[in-house]
Amino acid sequence: MIRLTLRLMRGGGPAGAVRLALMTLGIAMGVLCATLVAALPVVLDAREAVVAARATRPAPNEGMERFLFSEATEVWNGHRLGRVFVAEVRPDAPLPPGVSRLPGPGESVVSPQLSAALADDAALRQVVPGAVIGTIGPAGLLGPDELFAYIGVRRDDVGDLHQAIGWGSRDQFALDKQQAGLTEMLAMLVLPPVVIYLVICSRLAAATRARRYAALRLLGLRRSSALRLAAGEAALAGGVGAVLGIGLFQLVNPVIAGSGIIGFRWFPETAELSTGYAVLIIGVITAVSAFVGAIGLRRALARPVEGRADTGDGPTRMALLLPLMIGLGILAYPLLVVPDRTDDLPIRVAMTGPMGWLVLGGVLTACVGLLIGLRPLLAAAGSLLTHDRFPTSVRLAARRMVWEPSATIRLLAGVALLILVAGIGEGVMRDLAMRAGPVVTNYEVQIAGGPETDPKLLQRSFQLDASYRWTVQRSAITPVQPGESPNGIADLIKYVGIDLVTIRCGDLKTLVTSDVGNCGDGRWYRLVQEGMLGSPFDIPAGLPVTFLDASGTKKEIPVPADVLVVPQGSLFANAASASLLYTGSEPVFGWTPDADVTFLVSGEKGELTKFKAAAAAISPNLRLNVPAENIVLLETYYHQRGVLSAGTFVGFLLGILAFAIAAVDRAVERRRDVASLRVLGIRVRGVRAVQLIQLLTPLGLVIGASGLVGHLAGNAVLRLNDVHRPWHMGTLDAMLPLVVVASVIVLGAASIVTGRSLRTEDLRRE
Repeated sequence: MIRLTLRLMRGGGPAGAVRLALMTLGIAMGVLCATLVAALPVVLDAREAVVAARATRPAPNEGMERFLFSEATEVWNGHRLGRVFVAEVRPDAPLPPGVSRLPGPGESVVSPQLSAALADDAALRQVVPGAVIGTIGPAGLLGPDELFAYIGVRRDDVGDLHQAIGWGSRDQFALDKQQAGLTEMLAMLVLPPVVIYLVICSRLAAATRARRYAALRLLGLRRSSALRLAAGEAALAGGVGAVLGIGLFQLVNPVIAGSGIIGFRWFPETAELSTGYAVLIIGVITAVSAFVGAIGLRRALARPVEGRADTGDGPTRMALLLPLMIGLGILAYPLLVVPDRTDDLPIRVAMTGPMGWLVLGGVLTACVGLLIGLRPLLAAAGSLLTHDRFPTSVRLAARRMVWEPSATIRLLAGVALLILVAGIGEGVMRDLAMRAGPVVTNYEVQIAGGPETDPKLLQRSFQLDASYRWTVQRSAITPVQPGESPNGIADLIKYVGIDLVTIRCGDLKTLVTSDVGNCGDGRWYRLVQEGMLGSPFDIPAGLPVTFLDASGTKKEIPVPADVLVVPQGSLFANAASASLLYTGSEPVFGWTPDADVTFLVSGEKGELTKFKAAAAAISPNLRLNVPAENIVLLETYYHQRGVLSAGTFVGFLLGILAFAIAAVDRAVERRRDVASLRVLGIRVRGVRAVQLIQLLTPLGLVIGASGLVGHLAGNAVLRLNDVHRPWHMGTLDAMLPLVVVASVIVLGAASIVTGRSLRTEDLRRE
């Protein structure tokens, strides 16, 4: 049986050899992509294990500590910079992963990427002080590009030190949040096209193979034997393709690991395949290829006479377009009915409740409706092109589209789906990017005080160079006693407190866009938002409020009668109630531990970095909060956008390659049709025109329809969080590379198809 299988494969001639090579290489590409998807969970688990292994473990009791530590995380030039300050390290202190020795005072152990950056960045050396005595190994890093450091300090050099007994914890919630859904997203984008691609490669020349094995049945070969021959032929191509695909993975893995194409980098050895896993992949692909290769021949072998003839599709029902129409109708509300923004308020109006679910349902209905409606769309386009006013070549190609649309739809459905994903994904990523790192003219930087904060540190930091600065202090509060319940604004101030803002009058007038009235330095005011004056949240004049000064003495201040009204959403105003304002340069009661310091730093390139370096010179672990730099959201955006872009591109590439390979294979199978057209007097130029139209017309229709629906759906999803957002054309930019790749590959396939000449040997073999 094996010898007969090999003889049949050799007997196919050059066309059979090309078909076998296409099957093998196609399956190898599919295995490569599937293996990359399967390796991602291993990489993510390794990253989580690193975070857990290097997390500090607090000492349970006093006196059990092995070292003191303080952790700080910054955003440096758009990337996370992690620092662990260690002090009073005992000789028996355990070591974190990837570190051979903990640094002493004035020393540091850094990642290789950070070591290279320190050599060229003087500002970074302020943030990561000390002489570099070593580098962190791969066991202690998330990837080769991570910026991470262990910095040795003296106990008096930094504040907020905690006792630790060692390393290792399972608290990596932030990383779990960033990586949540990445594997599922990549699998959703890549695996369906991989499955379609593998099935298509396993079913190459299905009609020719069906006729060949049907002829063997007519010559007396048993059905079970014919099925085994077909399974053996497909299994051979599948097994060789799987081996080749695993070999390609070993070559590609280091390149992809270091490229950051999916939003982060990893060490190549993390994703290496074990021998057992490789054998399992080869076995599964071989078995699946054999099954697919045999299952498609059951009908032809059961009815061998019918297997020698071609049959078209049944009539197309236009009712299949109904879901698409319903989905587009639902999307018309957020896209056309809701008016554009008419003001400049920095607000986000989110669609919640039934309306949000209705819009999401409309997106889903439109996408599914497009996939369902491709067949009537293609058949309708073919019917229009069969009119007598079109050239003969166009009409012949159109009749093939009407006669057999389902074969083309099966190939192009994956391409349409991925174009839809690209458009919708761009809308989601645009919203996430704006929340992660919005475009700003000034950065708001906060230094929060606390019970253990050194007031002298706050006072020194207040002198940092910035465009504007102010402080906020909270009034003294009285604990709520059992049985008591706050009643009115006076009780709210007594039990919750009230803010005291200190800022110079000139700065206040500059930062507030509206006229705040008569303002002078060294005076007290009641600071009220627009619409709050005279409301239950306003504070009556003369109400006494208690504050603590720098020595801890209570100071009672009556609420002033003078009022300054500021716009809603102001940087200085409390949204819950009115505040007190003192127009001065420094806190009127002196520097207290609970004072919060806020700066406005210029958004010009490098200014925020310079500010961070100056703050680190005051205290290396001084914690700066920059609301516009949400590192968790920023990294989540990088990861999800990388996975979405890479997964969409790989999946689309597989889908369009499947279309091109199947188109070439179908052209080979249609040799008899070409011969018939030539006998009827159609010139070679006309035959080639028919073949080109059969390739390009369905592809253009699918790309155009899915691009339009993807653009509309992407903008609808974007408006879920802000219904006043204008049209976003980035969805078209996201889909453009896919369209370019599709055009290039299909044109390449078209050149092969149209360049193929008809030979007498082909007719004899058929």
